[in-house]
Amino acid sequence: MTEQTPVITRWRLYLIIFLFLTLLAFMNFTRFSTNELAEGNPGKFRFYLIMETTGAYSLMLLLPMVVWFIKKFPIQKKNFVRRLFLHLFASMIYGVCHTLLMYFIRNFIYWLLDWGLYDYGQIKIRFIMEYTHQFFEYLAIYGVVFLLKTVRENQQQKIKAVQLEQEITRARLQALQVQLNPHFLFNTLNMISSAVYENARAADQMIANLSELLRITLNSRSAAEIPLEKELELLNLYLQIMKARFGKKLQIKIELEKGTHAALVPGFILQPLVENSIRHGIQNLGKTKIELLVRKENSKLVITLKDNGPGISAMTPELFKNGVGLSSTVERLEKMYASNQSLHLENLDSGGLKVVLQIPFRETSQEV
Repeated sequence: MTEQTPVITRWRLYLIIFLFLTLLAFMNFTRFSTNELAEGNPGKFRFYLIMETTGAYSLMLLLPMVVWFIKKFPIQKKNFVRRLFLHLFASMIYGVCHTLLMYFIRNFIYWLLDWGLYDYGQIKIRFIMEYTHQFFEYLAIYGVVFLLKTVRENQQQKIKAVQLEQEITRARLQALQVQLNPHFLFNTLNMISSAVYENARAADQMIANLSELLRITLNSRSAAEIPLEKELELLNLYLQIMKARFGKKLQIKIELEKGTHAALVPGFILQPLVENSIRHGIQNLGKTKIELLVRKENSKLVITLKDNGPGISAMTPELFKNGVGLSSTVERLEKMYASNQSLHLENLDSGGLKVVLQIPFRETSQEV
């Protein structure tokens, strides 16, 4: 809760206090009236009813001012003695105001109902008598205010801690994105430079596709997740660059299960995986065949990427540390989904590598 409590919450709190004081007044009324009956003194029901209800509800009238004063002048270590005497004096002022308020309200009710004068006895003695429990009322109010303040501050600290963690995670994701984009850009520019003298027309087409890819990437950079169909648009632009460079040496097949096109995925998540397949396939075999399959499995979006490359020699932690693309992909997944994700690599019996990526299945209809 913040200092500016919503109105509906504030009124709900007042209602709880009202019901509590009503219950307290009813309990005291029952205790005093039944005691009179036990002693053979019937006929004082209305006296005790008015006495207890006016005592409870007049306290509620003074409560906002008492709470304001306690919040305004809290007792702290640096001002303990001074504030202790201040609140002791404030409790006396509260006692006097409460007693006078009860006295005038009860007299008004008696006059209104034509019951004669309300007998409060000697008012000076009443101030002392009422203060013996009004002091503890003030003490209880201070305790409740202090407790609520402590709870509120703890909640705010937890919220700030969560917000700080989110900011750190967001900053880390942005740093990974910044790291990944130059990695992709440098690799692509190197590829274009190698094609300039061999095939100027292909190099020109690669530059045009790269320009469009960078434009879309920069426009959607603030989004942590984008629809799969938008991600495939980015991937297709990248593949067009690669096809312009390698021609028939590169073959790719993409299959989407119905209902998965609007699934949210981390932006630019597929390109590093496809890039690894292309690089290793071209280097080792002179050609690359890639198959990309997307399906929904229970509450997960499962993305499977297969290639005909050399595969991997062993599944070791160092595998994910080599190269910016794959390591950044793994770290982004961990930051975004924690343990609710997986990236699994395995060699195919027929040769090549299979990469299986699983993330939570979510959809959106919003534009990115």
